[in-house]
Amino acid sequence: MTNPHIRLARLKHEHIQMLALRNDCNRIDFTSAGGDPPDKYAITFRCKGLIKRPTVKIPLSECIGTEHKIGIELHVLYPNEPPKLTMITPIFHPNFHRGAVCIGAFRKEMWSPAVPLVELVLMLGNMISYRNYEPSDPLDKEAADWAEQNRHLLPLDRRGWISQIIQAQTKTADVVVLDIPPARDHERDDDADIRIF
Repeated sequence: MTNPHIRLARLKHEHIQMLALRNDCNRIDFTSAGGDPPDKYAITFRCKGLIKRPTVKIPLSECIGTEHKIGIELHVLYPNEPPKLTMITPIFHPNFHRGAVCIGAFRKEMWSPAVPLVELVLMLGNMISYRNYEPSDPLDKEAADWAEQNRHLLPLDRRGWISQIIQAQTKTADVVVLDIPPARDHERDDDADIRIF
């Protein structure tokens, strides 16, 4: 089980990042519940995504929705286990089926507690707009077949989500510290001590 103090600190940090994301991107919004800080979110994505299967009788333009909602529950085992995801609105996508969401790299056995909630939210938005989908191991085979046959139409929404400022805040990177002693005439530049954390 996750340490309650660590979990609380994580939830506070996640909520601050979610507020920053909402401020930076008018195409992502959310409501939250479950306490202070919240542990439940209903995320609204304003982007093009399929709400039903296009056919000969139903053209693509009639199958595109522009507002999609996903529920995210940061349960008591979060962040050691991935959050519970539930698609709230209709969607036609290889990685969504009957409310279930499959996020390949974030399946329970592959989940990393280091993944910030904001990164997961952005990944879900990319999935909805068909920027990111997995046709080889789908939840919805019919949607996977459609995506494979219609790659030329994808992604459905080509707009980016956020500014470079938020992207930089959500990336984790190694920190390189250079300990460079004051230069002396007789010392060479290769005397620097480089440490990577």
